[in-house]
Amino acid sequence: YKLAVVAQLLMGETPDRSWFSNSELKVHLEPYFHLVKAVRNGSVADYDKILKTDSAKFSKDNTMTLIVRLRSSVIKTGLRHINIAYSCISFKDIAFKLELSSATDAELICAKAIRDRIIEATIDHEKSVLQSNDTQDIYSTIEPKAQFHKRIEFCLEVHNAAVKAHKYPPNSHRAKLEKDENKENGDVATIDDDLDDM
Repeated sequence: YKLAVVAQLLMGETPDRSWFSNSELKVHLEPYFHLVKAVRNGSVADYDKILKTDSAKFSKDNTMTLIVRLRSSVIKTGLRHINIAYSCISFKDIAFKLELSSATDAELICAKAIRDRIIEATIDHEKSVLQSNDTQDIYSTIEPKAQFHKRIEFCLEVHNAAVKAHKYPPNSHRAKLEKDENKENGDVATIDDDLDDM
């Protein structure tokens, strides 16, 4: 589970919470739980603290080299949170919040994040700031309607396929109809016989 947790974090996914609440795994996965929280929150300070305190455990589990690679994920998540929270922020402040060595490093990381489409922003080199782009309200577009329509079409296709997949024996309905007709004819004959007897 330890390697699976780190692998999922590297892929940008969040590991299943039930792993950490399982009584048998809880003790063994505790440092990894704190690592997941640090990555999800984008807290470089928490990440560095966990790396210092639990480095022996990570080395023993042979996951240390992978965990070191998580630093960029922590920075990207932190930068995403900053981009959402601030419409305009200086690179000096970004470097302080993400605990980077300089404002130049922050500018380079922001440029790479914009290029990789991690954040929606523009860089103002003259003012040395990151300017967040206005996020469009997705519900004011036709995108939700299109997605809903796509899901409904899928459900209808599944329903139609299920109906077509039902296999009935050929002419099975005729046998039932004949049986019902014979029963009705027998009932009519019995009633006629009873009337004749009267």
